[in-house]
Amino acid sequence: MKMMGKRVNHSGRTVISPDPLIDTGEIGIPLYIASKLYFPEKVTEFNIEYVKKLIKNGPFKYPGANQVISNDGRKISLMNPNPKMREKISNEL
Repeated sequence: MKMMGKRVNHSGRTVISPDPLIDTGEIGIPLYIASKLYFPEKVTEFNIEYVKKLIKNGPFKYPGANQVISNDGRKISLMNPNPKMREKISNEL
C-alpha cells in the first residue's frame, strides 16, 4: 500500500491524554511548542510590569519574549543570551 505524505513546517504533534488539571474546553500544549508560539503584546500602563518580566526572561525561559518593536518601528531581537542587555531594554519602556 502506498501512502502519500506532505512535509509541513511550523507544526507540532502530540497525543491526546487525560489531564485532570485542564478543563474540557482546553487543550494541553507541550512547553517546547508553547515557547515557540508568539503574538504581539501592546504595552499599556496596566501590563507594563508583566511585559518587562517577559523581556527579562527572553526567548530561552518560558514565558518570555522573542523581540521588541520600538516606538520608531525598529525590531530588536532578544536572542542575545546577555541578561544585562535585556534588562536595559526592559528599563527603556
